[in-house]
Amino acid sequence: MGGTRLVGKNSLCNIDDDWNNVFPYRDDYKMVIQQRELARVPFHHQSPQMMYRKTIINYLKSYSNDKSLSYSCLHLAVYMLDVFMDNHTILPERLHLVANVCLWISDIHFMQVYKPSRLAAAIISAARTQIGLCDWTSTLEKFTEYSKQQIYDPLQALLQPTYVICSNCQRRFD
Repeated sequence: MGGTRLVGKNSLCNIDDDWNNVFPYRDDYKMVIQQRELARVPFHHQSPQMMYRKTIINYLKSYSNDKSLSYSCLHLAVYMLDVFMDNHTILPERLHLVANVCLWISDIHFMQVYKPSRLAAAIISAARTQIGLCDWTSTLEKFTEYSKQQIYDPLQALLQPTYVICSNCQRRFD
């Protein structure tokens, strides 16, 4: 079967050589995936803020793209946002904060052993500011290895006034 290879020989996605080693475990793998699916927090699309979802998701996409975050990171952030919105009623002006925290948590999840991104550090600082805490501490600086000056630009971008427009009534929420 000739043709162009869509996946490089040395790509992590190339499973041709490993498939014979994995094949005997496919039933076990399928069972683990099914168990994980059953353990997920249910998402019912019943959020009273569903009208804001498109705007918030577009914000997450744009910010993820600007900061070169992975698609997996974005998808996990969207899933967490959906579950949170489905189970909590939150003021519309706080939805961007919730979205930023979801993005931060997903960024932390996927960075594994790497230090947090400047975006993650700025989101922590913005969230602390929004709830009335000191924006940056020496402990945070030590943990993240970022000074307050190093996160200043992304922090300012996060703290810019934002608004959401209801897709049903076109009402603006600041």
